[in-house]
Amino acid sequence: MLTILGITGPIFLIIGVGFAAVRFGLLTRAEMRPLGVFVINVALPALLFKAMSARALGELVSGHLLAVYTAGSLLTAGIVLAVSGFARGRGLQAGAVHALGASMSNSAFIGYPIAHQVFGPVAGSALAVYALVEGLVMMPLLLTLAEVAGSGAQRWTTVLREILRRLTRNPFILAMSAGVAWTATGLTMPLPLAKAIDMLSVASAPVALFCIGGTLAGLSLRGMLGDIAFI
Repeated sequence: MLTILGITGPIFLIIGVGFAAVRFGLLTRAEMRPLGVFVINVALPALLFKAMSARALGELVSGHLLAVYTAGSLLTAGIVLAVSGFARGRGLQAGAVHALGASMSNSAFIGYPIAHQVFGPVAGSALAVYALVEGLVMMPLLLTLAEVAGSGAQRWTTVLREILRRLTRNPFILAMSAGVAWTATGLTMPLPLAKAIDMLSVASAPVALFCIGGTLAGLSLRGMLGDIAFI
C-alpha cells in the first residue's frame, strides 16, 4: 500500500496544488490554457523526440505493444459505440465522441507521469506508441465518424482527408518523425541541445498535472454525469 501511495500520492498532490491555485485565486482557469498549450506543443514533443532519438532504429517501436494497444483501443471503441446506440439510444455522433473518450486514455497528462515513476525512461517509448495509435488510427477514425454523422453533407473521404491533413501538423507526430530522422543520421546530439530537450521533457509531467488540477477547479458537471460515468 505504501508503495502504491508513493507512486500515486505525488500525482494527486500536484493536481491538488493546481486546483487550489485556481480555487483560491492565485491563478485563473483561463491561465491554465497556456500551460496546457506548453505541455502539448513543447514539453511532450520534447519528451517524444528524446524517446525516439535515443533508441536504435530497430528498437523504436515495440510491435507487440503496438498490436495490443491498437486492438484494445478498437475493441473498446466498438463496444462503446454499440452500447451508446443500442442500449442508451444515442446518435452516431454522440456515440463516436463517447468512443473517443473511452478508447483514448489520458496517456500524456496522467498515464505518463505515473508510468515514469514505475518504469523510468521506458515510459517515454511507450507513450510514443500510444501517440502513434491515437494520432494515426483512433482520432482519424472516430472524428471522421463523428463529423460525417453530424453534418451528413460531406463525404467521409473529404472529412478524413482534412483530418489527416491536420495530423501532419500534430506536434506529437512531428516530434516523433524528427526523432526517427535524427536516429537515422547516426549523429551524436550536441550536449547543449540534449540538455535543453531533457529539461523540457522533465517539465511535461508536473506541468500537465498542475494544469489538470487548475482546469478542474470550478468545472460544472451538471448534465454530464451520465456520460462521464458511461465513459
